Amino acid sequence: MGAVVAGLMSGTYTHVRRHGWMVIGAVLAWGAAIAAFGLSGGLWWAVLFLAVAGFADMVSMVFRGAILQSAATDEMRGRMQGVFTVVVAGGPRLADLLHGTAGSAFGPRAAVAGGGLLVVVAILALALAAPALRRYRI
Repeated sequence: MGAVVAGLMSGTYTHVRRHGWMVIGAVLAWGAAIAAFGLSGGLWWAVLFLAVAGFADMVSMVFRGAILQSAATDEMRGRMQGVFTVVVAGGPRLADLLHGTAGSAFGPRAAVAGGGLLVVVAILALALAAPALRRYRI
């Protein structure tokens, strides 16, 4: 639901110039929503947090794609798209393995909430370590 709403609103994103901050904010929101989903106690809270996560994921995808297309040179664009595809296809599979292992050890709620919190910590560390991402604007 959230991804559909974000997709329908994607035309409004053309006014945003600070693409790096949009990626950081969207990934931060996604991680927080997934952590909240893992901690949620009721169905409707879980649905709400998954919708927020879907919205944030779509926003992140739009701005990551825009950065990739505008920052990569013509000579590198195909290779960069290939790497991007490997990361997008392989990253979730790695997370599946880690969540399955953590879920067996700590329980599914703790694994999901912990995974969301790790995303929050990782994006904050990346934002601090990569000033070029924070400065990226179109």
